[in-house]
Amino acid sequence: MVAFGEVTALHVSYEPRHSFEETPANGGLFKRLADLAASRDVPIDFHMDAVEQTMATPEFFLKASGNNPPRLQANIAAFEELLAYNRNARIVWAHVGRDTTGAMTPTLVRRLLQAHSNLYIQIAPQLGPLGTSNSIVDDLGVVRPDWTILLLEFPDRAVLGSDTFHTGERERAMEDCQRFLQQLPSDLARKIGCENPGRIYKLGGGC
Repeated sequence: MVAFGEVTALHVSYEPRHSFEETPANGGLFKRLADLAASRDVPIDFHMDAVEQTMATPEFFLKASGNNPPRLQANIAAFEELLAYNRNARIVWAHVGRDTTGAMTPTLVRRLLQAHSNLYIQIAPQLGPLGTSNSIVDDLGVVRPDWTILLLEFPDRAVLGSDTFHTGERERAMEDCQRFLQQLPSDLARKIGCENPGRIYKLGGGC
């Protein structure tokens, strides 16, 4: 087994056939999963659209899908409770850098990485649907400097994710990943693209 997941505490819906899912990050099921993951030394891939304070659902998502509620509940404090519950459970926050709510800032991610040694991030190098200035890349695919600084501060805590199925979108997603890595310092790109995934997910082979 490589990982548990992807599981979700908050998953906004992009279109009518795309589900909206919400489960408290500090709930009993996630804590039981954290204990199991720690006992097996297996990470948890954790999808959670970031909401620091309860907020109105962005208009984009309300128009895109009737599955979304009018408001999104705050979830960062609950996420931190889960992270603190079992420090031996490695939790990989999926799709970091593709901001869907306007709340996933480098400042927030830095604070959580500083406070929780068992938190890792899976970078999504695609512009989010809201196109916010928080996204890790701009509309030309250029990596924003504040995110590069963050990754340099935590070079061993990040991996790269394509977030795609085995469809025609896969080739474009892989190109996005390659373009992202090419913009980073070579030693950082090697860690994020190869060394960290092998260590965090205990994959065989080398770089």
